[in-house]
Amino acid sequence: MIKRNLYILFKAIPFIIFILFTQKRFVILGKRRSLSEKYHLNSARRLTKIIASLGPTFIKLAQIISTRADFIPATYLEALSTLQDKVPPVSFSKVKPVMEKGLGSKISEIFEEFCEEPLAAASVAQVYKAVYNGKDVIVKVIRPDIEKNVRIDMVTLRSVLNLLRIFFPQNKSMQSISVVLREFSVTIYEEMDLMHETKNMKEFRKIAKRLNFIIIPKTYPELNSKNILVMDFHNGVKITSFEKLRKNGLDPKKIIDRLVEFYLYQSLVSGIIHADPHPGNILVNEEGKIVMLDFGLVVHISEDTKQNLIKAVLAGINKDISGIIDAYYVLGIINKEVSHQLLEKMARKLYSVLDQKDISNKKIQDIMTEIMRSFYAFPFELPQNLVYIFKTVTLLEGIGTAYDPSYNLVKDMVPVAKKYIKETPLGESMSPVNIIKNAFNQVKELVSDTGRLIRAAYAEEFKVKIHPTNVSNLENFLIHIMKRLIASIVGCFIGAISALVFIENKNVYLLIAGLSVAALIIFISLSLPIKTTYGYSTILDIFRHKNDD
Repeated sequence: MIKRNLYILFKAIPFIIFILFTQKRFVILGKRRSLSEKYHLNSARRLTKIIASLGPTFIKLAQIISTRADFIPATYLEALSTLQDKVPPVSFSKVKPVMEKGLGSKISEIFEEFCEEPLAAASVAQVYKAVYNGKDVIVKVIRPDIEKNVRIDMVTLRSVLNLLRIFFPQNKSMQSISVVLREFSVTIYEEMDLMHETKNMKEFRKIAKRLNFIIIPKTYPELNSKNILVMDFHNGVKITSFEKLRKNGLDPKKIIDRLVEFYLYQSLVSGIIHADPHPGNILVNEEGKIVMLDFGLVVHISEDTKQNLIKAVLAGINKDISGIIDAYYVLGIINKEVSHQLLEKMARKLYSVLDQKDISNKKIQDIMTEIMRSFYAFPFELPQNLVYIFKTVTLLEGIGTAYDPSYNLVKDMVPVAKKYIKETPLGESMSPVNIIKNAFNQVKELVSDTGRLIRAAYAEEFKVKIHPTNVSNLENFLIHIMKRLIASIVGCFIGAISALVFIENKNVYLLIAGLSVAALIIFISLSLPIKTTYGYSTILDIFRHKNDD
């Protein structure tokens, strides 16, 4: 463990020191420097290389962080998203004992054929091709010692994060990374348990029964264990291999539409999300059916979250910007104290783009970059279960634009979303009869509440309650202000005393010492951050607004 920690420190510390020295003129003091986009691009690439060299745990964590536009700048997101979950394979001589222990027998006694050269090697598992009972199968095996290595890395990550939180206790990014790390500490262990993946595949077969263009490979329970998963082998090409799809007589656009429908069904109807979507996990067979692979990372969204997500989609379909913002509040994507005007501005800008028929891909990218920067600059927070939905949207948009630079995902989603929303309880409540019933009930409640309000006002019992959280926040803010005011008065008092002592004794050293102490106290009282309603420190807000001007 010590050796591993030293290796991580050896790799990471030079980069951290480099960032400290380049971000400011001095490490501790000095104003922030204005750095070019080229600098950030080079830093992002260097960071990506360092993470790749640190191994599976850091690669997988970085892949999750690369979806978090709410606390990582867009330049770094793009660089981190290039990280591939590919590492050199472990030799078969080390994998063989793990397999035979899990199978409870020799490999040659179970499989008629077994290719010792892995088809693929990822950070958590390796995949081999074999023949079982006359059928071509895939054998997925957990890498030896992976659980031990992940446990060591998780201890290191928590230690580093705890140390950073001491120095940056109210930093928004630290809080967001803590949430990501907490979620990651659960999902990484689920990925290392192949019985968990088997259970996930069973759930997705229910979806495949409804969507007959989806194939979930059959598994073999008699061979499966925590470290081994055996499933049917399916021939297919990557969904992004558009030329090969055309050679097979398939229409790539139709395949993309099917994929969009599959993920919308997951999000709006089933509530179970295939959370590791990338082209390598999505194949298309000769019949045009989509073969889904790798179910190690699957997340479930609650019924409440699903209903609020549907409300957001409905508001989006109806271009009800106020409804979209309300749904985002409920989903926890944005803090209720975030500027409503900012949200409306972003939403209207996005809709103005989507309504254009002929718009270049570059223009779309420019708009999305601006929106991503807004996510980073303001306290938006993506709940972890919704991160995977946004990750899916990114995948679909990426595949679509790779096929057609003018591809518009939202326009393709709308008719499919309308179709499946009708099947949900919320969709059923949107029928004309139910809308009339709900409106009638709301009118009745309004009349009743108005009567109670008038009676309370007439009896002089009308009261307005302030939420305790708001009172507490206001008290804390005033306490901070009073502490700073008192500290400033003390500093001024020390300065005045020093001046009087100098007039009396003509001691220059005492004057310099006194004024230095006074200046230091006043500087500290003014420069230390006060957390405001937007989650930023007062000083940082001043500079941020100054830069905006």
